[in-house]
Amino acid sequence: MQVAGLLLILAGLFTKCAAVLASIPDAVVGGVLAMGLAMITGVAISNLQKVDLRLSRNLTIMGTAILLGALIPYHFEKNRVNTGIKSIDDCLNMLLSIRMLIAGVVAFVLDNTVSGEFSGVGATREQRGFALKEMDENIRAEDDGYAPSPLVRRYQLDIDINGLKFQFRR
Repeated sequence: MQVAGLLLILAGLFTKCAAVLASIPDAVVGGVLAMGLAMITGVAISNLQKVDLRLSRNLTIMGTAILLGALIPYHFEKNRVNTGIKSIDDCLNMLLSIRMLIAGVVAFVLDNTVSGEFSGVGATREQRGFALKEMDENIRAEDDGYAPSPLVRRYQLDIDINGLKFQFRR
């Protein structure tokens, strides 16, 4: 991204380069933009492949998040926030106009507060698409996704706080 930014700055400094960029037809620019948005949408949808969409809970959360992600910014585009303090107004209006932010926050809050069929609050790890892993003391750090470097592992200690074991080896 930095290289692209530098190229655009250089193109702006050299008017012939800027003229070449300005001569690109709008249809080509629109096509490139559409392909970029299609890639972003594909990545977003691929994140849902591990979610169990057979559960009405997950479908409801996803639908509510998408719907509110579209409606709340539309409302605040028509009815701007006016607290009387311009910097707070600008900040809130900017944040409340980002559809992905609103949808993400709504989905996060609902996923962590709406109870599932068999759980108290929120979904179980299995309903969220995570593999159910038994608590085993023989699990290596590498299996959990993070392994400190050998230099860090050399100075770790073992601490037991109220039955919770923390390993910090020396």
